[in-house]
Amino acid sequence: MIPLAAGLDARFGPPAGFSLAVELAALALLVGGYVLASYALIENAYFSGMVRIQTDRGQQVVSSGPYRWVRHPGYAGALLAYLATPFLLASLWALLPAFLLAVVLVIRTRLEDQTLHTERSCAMNRLRPTPALRFVLLTVALVIVAALAGYRSRPAAARPRQRTAPTLRETVSLNGLRGWSAALDNHLKIFDVALDESRNRIYVQGILTPGIAVIDGASDTLIGNLDSGGDDNDFNRPYLAVHPTTGALYLAGFNSRTLRRIDPTTNTITAQASLTADPCDVIIDPATNRVFVSLQAAGKVAVFDANTLAPVGMVNLGSDRIGGMALDSAARRLYVVYSGAPTAATPIYVIDPATLAVRPR
Repeated sequence: MIPLAAGLDARFGPPAGFSLAVELAALALLVGGYVLASYALIENAYFSGMVRIQTDRGQQVVSSGPYRWVRHPGYAGALLAYLATPFLLASLWALLPAFLLAVVLVIRTRLEDQTLHTERSCAMNRLRPTPALRFVLLTVALVIVAALAGYRSRPAAARPRQRTAPTLRETVSLNGLRGWSAALDNHLKIFDVALDESRNRIYVQGILTPGIAVIDGASDTLIGNLDSGGDDNDFNRPYLAVHPTTGALYLAGFNSRTLRRIDPTTNTITAQASLTADPCDVIIDPATNRVFVSLQAAGKVAVFDANTLAPVGMVNLGSDRIGGMALDSAARRLYVVYSGAPTAATPIYVIDPATLAVRPR
């Protein structure tokens, strides 16, 4: 109960904790409780989890060891451990089940004393009269004072993230998207993702199938599938990009060496262009309404009109191998990385998306 309450407090409650002094005192109290309970277990040969008079073993009243000072040292040790644990778990709410368990222990000791008085009244007269209720009340009072004195709030930034993995509602299975008679496991071989921020749509495609999954970003649910125009049996490496203004989806196929413009609203391919080499990235510049495709082994960037996919130009970077691209819309710069063997002067190419001039790095 105590760890459960502390876990719920950590998950849903405000960031909080206790001072180091209080936590060290709680640790000492916890260890002391375990030591006291263990001492009682070692000293009392009749120690049992059940309240019964062990007449078959000739049970005698134990008055040595911790029983010289405390009538129920086992329960007292458990009580100390219960009340110390919430401080080590940094949770005030965990004190509630700790207090509840303390009350249960008091009731149990009362019932146990009544049983001993009834069954072995003579032996009970020799027991040291340690009032359990007053001991519990004193301990609880000290715990409350320590909690109020040592409790402190922590900044929200100091609290570590509780979530370390995506939840189920954020995980979407793309298996069997198009309703084929047999599910295609290769839908799960995801290769690229494109985001339409204005329409809150996410487009995902795998490497072995032509279907492009359409996911609603608001509900994280699969709402459809687009046809990329590929071949079900073709090993395809699709690179995706979305026009932020028109919402058109662009796909550059690695094996087919084809650039396609897809209208997501009608699920039709509205334009198509051939590429002279294997593509490795595609990016849209809404300011010039152009599509840029990096051609990996050719070391060139092909430029097309975003509406018709008519060729606009070809930027020769004079490189043996290029890779991904990034567009700085504010600075009007298109960055292209070199993807060949790394050297001391591995370049990053900078292109003016309007003039297609290669800028000095």
